[in-house]
Amino acid sequence: MDTRAIQELQRENLRLKHLIANLKGGVLVEDQTRHIVLINQAFCDMFDIDVPTDYLIGTDCSGSAEASKALFVDPSGFVTRIDDILQARQPVTGDTLHLADGRVFTRDYVPVYHTDTYIGHLWHYHDITATAQAQRRWERLLHIEAVNREIIRLFLQLENIDDAVNRALALTGQLLDVSRVYVFRFRPNERMLDNTHEWCAPGVAPERENL
Repeated sequence: MDTRAIQELQRENLRLKHLIANLKGGVLVEDQTRHIVLINQAFCDMFDIDVPTDYLIGTDCSGSAEASKALFVDPSGFVTRIDDILQARQPVTGDTLHLADGRVFTRDYVPVYHTDTYIGHLWHYHDITATAQAQRRWERLLHIEAVNREIIRLFLQLENIDDAVNRALALTGQLLDVSRVYVFRFRPNERMLDNTHEWCAPGVAPERENL
């Protein structure tokens, strides 16, 4: 290879390095033996790797999944999934990963081939925690609205008010994920309350008569 070709290859590698460094999300490029070719700071931050990226080039990553599995809600599943992906050598998009600290990542995998020869792969991780939290809040609001509509329907359609109250308490308890829900009635002109209705989750003993 002549000098000009070498220089062009070096420039191309430098451009690729800068591209990887500035991509959103964590990026890790490994060769066919699972040694690091490129890695960006975002990847290190996401996986709590306190080592400069340049020092990691050439590092063997074959044990990295085992080393970082404690970060995830399902440690063994994290390791197994990586092994399956590497064995299949097929593109993967949007794997969802739940971390023990509450964060949520998605993961993409791209195998790299040169003239039909496998030469490595690229991992791309995105932190979607904020999006996932917003989605959960939205789903929670929709659930609350649905429960409210059902409670309103109960009181409009049921002739027996006690049945409506009992069913409304059950819906409220299930929505709030609590073990029991009470309704108390103020006694006129007295500083006293009467417990008129009680709902208990399955397996929870009623306490209404003891109140």
